[in-house]
Order: sequence, then C-alpha cells, then structure tokens
Amino acid sequence: RVATRAARDVDRATTAAAAAEATATTAELRASGAEKARDLAQAEAARCRKADETQRAALAAAEARSRDVVREAQEKLAAVEECVRDSRAERDSAVNAAQEERDAAVAAAQEERDESVEEARRERDAAVAQARAELENLSDEAAEHHDRGAKALLRCAELDVALRESDAQRRQLHDALQTLRGGVRVCARLKPGAGAIRAEGLDAVVVPSAARTKVDGGAAPSAKPRCVRLDRVFGPESAQGEVYAEVDALVRSALDGYDVCVLAYGATGSGKTHTMLGEDGIVPSAAKAIAAAARDRQRRGWSLRVRATAVEVYAEKCFDL
Repeated sequence: RVATRAARDVDRATTAAAAAEATATTAELRASGAEKARDLAQAEAARCRKADETQRAALAAAEARSRDVVREAQEKLAAVEECVRDSRAERDSAVNAAQEERDAAVAAAQEERDESVEEARRERDAAVAQARAELENLSDEAAEHHDRGAKALLRCAELDVALRESDAQRRQLHDALQTLRGGVRVCARLKPGAGAIRAEGLDAVVVPSAARTKVDGGAAPSAKPRCVRLDRVFGPESAQGEVYAEVDALVRSALDGYDVCVLAYGATGSGKTHTMLGEDGIVPSAAKAIAAAARDRQRRGWSLRVRATAVEVYAEKCFDL
C-alpha cells in the first residue's frame, strides 16, 4: 500500500512537473511576444517622435511665413490707408468746389428765374389787358352779328315764303306746259342700221311703202314713201341723254304729285331695253333725278318717301320682279 501510494504520488508529481513545464513554456512564449510588442512599440514611438519633430519644423516654418505675410499685409494696409486719406482729402476738396459751384449756379438760376417770372408777369398782364380789350371788341361785334343774324333769319323766312310761292307757281306753269304739249306724246327713236326708214327733221319719220304686185303678174307702180308726224324723233346718232331730256319734264311732274307713264314699244331687237335700262337710260337717269330732288327738298324741310316696284309683262302675263 505504501508503495502504491508512493507510485501514485510520483505520478502526480510527474503530472504536476509536466504541467509546470507547459506553463513555463507558455510563459516563455508570452514573454517572447511581449518583447516583440515592446520592440514594435519602441519603433512606433521613434516614428511618432520623428513625425512630431517634422511637424514642429513645418509649424515653425509656417509661423515664419505667416509673420512675413502679416508684415507684408500690414505694410500694404498702411499704404492703402495713406491712399484712402489722400483720396478723402481730394474728395473733400472736390465736394467743396462742387458745392461752391452749385451754390453759385443756384443763385444765378434763382436770379434768372426771378427775372423770367417778372417778365412773364408783365407779359401776362399785357396779354390780359389786350384780351380784355379784344373781348370788349368781340362783345360789340357779337352784338352786331346777333343783330345781323336776326335780320338774316328774318330774310331767310321771307325768302322761304317766296321760294314756296315760286315753287307753287313753277308747278302750275309746268303743269300748264305739259297740258299744252299734250297728255299723250309719241316719240320715235331710230336704231342704227334701220334701212330705208329715216328721220325727217325732229318730228317726222319717212317710211317706205311696201312693194306691190299686180294680179296679172306685172309690176305695180311704186307707191311714194309715207311721212309720219310724231311729237319727237330721235335719229340713230342721238345719245341717251337727249332721249332722257324729253321725259325729264314728266319725272318732275311725278315729283309734283301727278301720275306719269313712260312706255317703250317696238319689235324684238328694236332697242327698248337699251333705251330704258342701258347706261344713262331713262330708268337710271330718272332714279338719279328723283334722288337728287329728294335730297334738295329734304334740305328745305320736306319729308319724302320713295317706293319702287318692278314687274315684267311677257306673253300677256304680268310677273312681279
């Protein structure tokens, strides 16, 4: 038993020695790592000291440069302040000179203005006096013109009465003239190229007789041309204005209140449409005359109303146009 216990103790001692050796080995390894870490820390500290020295040198250089810059800036600032003082002095002298010139100009302008105002007042007073004199003259002239206007109005009233009386007399004379000329008048207008038909003066038309033949076939003696008397004959050379002049009196009779009819009669192609509706024909010329008479009478105080109707008679039928 003792030997067994001793063997066990030896084993335990051996085991403890082995553990101690392992612990010692671990401690040695840790010591070696610590030494390496110490070496690294020393190298890092040396590098930091070197960097610090470099930074201090740079800082010293920067401070030296800053002092130089500050010194240069102070010198420039002093120069600028000197320029500013000179500029202020020049400005003050210029301002004083400008103020003196302004005061002199203002004084001269005020004096000139006072003279102008005084002259304008004198001119105004003279103009007012002249205007008053002219106004008095105009008042006298206005009174004289008023008297003349009253006399002119009285004369116009007298002339208006005389005009109405003369117009009534004219209508009576015109109606009497139309009655003497006849209530129905027949006029003829020869178309260019009418052949053997010709005008004989201003109131006759020569019409050739138609050719005749005997019953036995021989030639009958030729008859003499017939001369037809009319109220007026217009030859081929007559213008539209000449034709309208013949019926112008009838238009005036219509304006006086009488019923009037102008009828164009003839074969197809004889010139009825040209005479009535052509350029400067009877219908357009009559319309112009009616419009002119209406304007003239409206200026004299008349009130007129004109109404026109257009119809067509064809094949014995009447068509409202």
